[in-house]
Amino acid sequence: MKHSKSLKLFLGNLQAECLEMLWDKKRATVKDIWEVFKKRGREYAYTTILTEMQNLEKKGLVKSEKSGKQNIYYPVYTKEEFLSRKFEEIISPLIEEYPELVTSHFLKSVKLSKKEKIMEILKRKK
Repeated sequence: MKHSKSLKLFLGNLQAECLEMLWDKKRATVKDIWEVFKKRGREYAYTTILTEMQNLEKKGLVKSEKSGKQNIYYPVYTKEEFLSRKFEEIISPLIEEYPELVTSHFLKSVKLSKKEKIMEILKRKK
């Protein structure tokens, strides 16, 4: 499974992969996640996956509910919501401190047609 590079910026590789799997499955036990890794030839200890899921829960990114002897985990946020929150945490302070630099870098990184649309929006806000 290929997971987004941006997720790795905020979480470790293993947590990022576990969260991606939860987004795909919607709900899963540690065993479910562990078995996916095993099928892919990635032999992690069950307790390693358990620890990562518990860490994701401590971070408030997943919740769990008891089902018999197992916990069923599910994501608190969609992928888009999670990334939006994280980008906001990082980008907002940068925009406040370095608005010209951030704007310049952003405009360089988008395609021309998008640049033109952004410039129109900025002109309207003046």
